[in-house]
Amino acid sequence: KNGIKPTICIVDYILERKEYSLEMKEKIKEYCGKHIKIKNPPGAITDELWNGIGFCYKNLKRGD
Repeated sequence: KNGIKPTICIVDYILERKEYSLEMKEKIKEYCGKHIKIKNPPGAITDELWNGIGFCYKNLKRGD
């Protein structure tokens, strides 16, 4: 809604302990690019998630 186009998104589809609205989910899906799915417990950043973030960062297309 504010015209912000993030380079990397980390999304859990939870906002204020409730699931995102369908509108918000659709907005997130509009971003082109690669999606990876990682299970991660609340309040933690597991090694798997950290590695996924690193993978995304290392594979950024510069200039996008």
